[in-house]
Amino acid sequence: MPSIARVAALLLLLVAGPVRATVRVLMVGIDRYQFSVAHDPMADPKFHDLKGAVNDLGTMRAALVTAAHLAIAPVTSGCRAVGPSSVVLTNDCAGRGAILAGWDRLVAAATRGDTVLFYFSGHGSTVIDDTDTQESGSSDTLVPYDARGRGHNPEIIDLELKARIDDATAHGVNVVTIFDSCNSGTATRAFTTDVPRAIPRGPSMRLPKFPTVAPGANPGYRVHLSAAADGQTAVERNGHGLFTGAIAAAIAADPQATYGDILTKVRAKLVAEPQTPGVEGALIARFLGPPPPPGRYFAGKVDGGAVVLHFGTLSQVTPGSRFAIFASSSAAARAGAKPLAVGTIAAADTHQARLVPTTPLPIASGDVFVAETAHDYGSDTIRIAIDGTAAQQAAVTAALKPLPATIVTTGAAFVAHWSGPRLQLLTTTLPPEVVYDSKVAPETMADLATAVRRIADYRALMALQQAAGEPMARLHFYIGSCKRNKLGPATSAPMVAGEPTLPLGVSSYVTVSNRSEKKLFSYLFALNHDFSVTPLNSSGAHPQIAPYPATARCQNLDVTPGRATLLAVLSEDQLSDVAMAPNGRARDFNNGVPATTAYLLGQARRHSRGFDGADKYWTFALSTTNVVEVKP
Repeated sequence: MPSIARVAALLLLLVAGPVRATVRVLMVGIDRYQFSVAHDPMADPKFHDLKGAVNDLGTMRAALVTAAHLAIAPVTSGCRAVGPSSVVLTNDCAGRGAILAGWDRLVAAATRGDTVLFYFSGHGSTVIDDTDTQESGSSDTLVPYDARGRGHNPEIIDLELKARIDDATAHGVNVVTIFDSCNSGTATRAFTTDVPRAIPRGPSMRLPKFPTVAPGANPGYRVHLSAAADGQTAVERNGHGLFTGAIAAAIAADPQATYGDILTKVRAKLVAEPQTPGVEGALIARFLGPPPPPGRYFAGKVDGGAVVLHFGTLSQVTPGSRFAIFASSSAAARAGAKPLAVGTIAAADTHQARLVPTTPLPIASGDVFVAETAHDYGSDTIRIAIDGTAAQQAAVTAALKPLPATIVTTGAAFVAHWSGPRLQLLTTTLPPEVVYDSKVAPETMADLATAVRRIADYRALMALQQAAGEPMARLHFYIGSCKRNKLGPATSAPMVAGEPTLPLGVSSYVTVSNRSEKKLFSYLFALNHDFSVTPLNSSGAHPQIAPYPATARCQNLDVTPGRATLLAVLSEDQLSDVAMAPNGRARDFNNGVPATTAYLLGQARRHSRGFDGADKYWTFALSTTNVVEVKP
């Protein structure tokens, strides 16, 4: 018989509730480099040591320990400290192998719902791309202690870090990266005594092909905070990095703030400095907190009693949609928070919109954050018939009422078919294809609505040819590599019945070229035969593509047997990261968001009306392809 004490302990465990998620921290700070000009006479003369990176690590650690109450082991002697949920590496201990081993150790110990934070302060750079995926010819890197040695160059490339992050988020682990470094490749900044955190571009590094990990039902979110925009240099002054000081102060002032509000405070502090910090991912999530609430959120600016959003119909902001207006993203994310006002999108073009409040705003100017409360789908509709009892028909009709769907008895494209308590959504083609299958009773309506949204997204993207006019982008498929090699040009995918055909098991690539007269940002989507839409960009837009005949953007494809359609969207201005990946979940189309970028792309032209200002240019390319198994 168990003792009274043991029974009491078991009761305490039962009433204690779920185990609290753990925040695991990897911190790296490097001032001294093994092969810098100060330690190696053969080094690149522009590869200098730093003076403030280790100081920055201490500043950030203090903010995380004091304000965020994290347990991070201190470096009391030597250059390394390891705790139950932290790894801290400085200088000689921060080689490539040690950094990646530290990451792998923390991720391996993490469970669904945990967060892994990676802070890096040191040099950033670029290396010659040897993966055939970077149209710039370079890959961004973090520079570890042992980089740029003679005969080897163990930097940490963006692609391998992305593969590790994708693997973590696919298993439900949240990932936050904060990098106080520069990846511009610029070694000096003229007319300044600041120390740049960048070194010249290095030689190529051959990387293995990383396997694609499919996300689970509840993937983790992803946030990246960066010290400087592309082409800028992150600097340190008086032994401290400007970015780290600003972000540590923002965390200390409000450790419960969202990532969006932290960035706002950091930018305000560095407004006069020659670097523009950035953030991408789940802006609405609370710092090191759980995944953000579902929904669509945008930053805006009060102007003349209205709110101007620098996001338009290409970013899912449509006339007629309704939004709540908040003073900050933290307020927008807080359950039950009262908005400053509510309003309706009165006008929009492809890249901006005007939100008019129903009552006067209590502020005359300044930044605000808006949350969508109702979405206007426009006039497009999906014709659906219902097969079932009167009660079942009523249930389906009610579930589809807010969606771009019309219930019909003839001329339907899809049928909602009941077989007892089981609900299926089928095409009316012969033979019919199953789009949705509940397999169980009775809570099926939300999933059915998601399936219908997915169809709307897919159909609208396929209709882009009518919406945008003549496409000024081109897709071209290759096998083995996108680049010309010593033996000749790259191998184009063979055309079978007018369709590019890719062999299964062979590396496949697609290039996106820009046939317009403008430099344009690029976004790539896969439109799959099951009506799912998968964004293929790692995060937001890739660097701008110059007009043809400049180098095209090259993208590796992880292919599976069957037919699929690829869509490239090229835009004069960047589109919203939130729209590209709602709440930072790049492949999550089942989280209750009213629409995805896919649907609004098709609506973009017909919703461009009545907004003061020139409509920004955008174009597209659309191509089907077929992946086949090649028999010996």
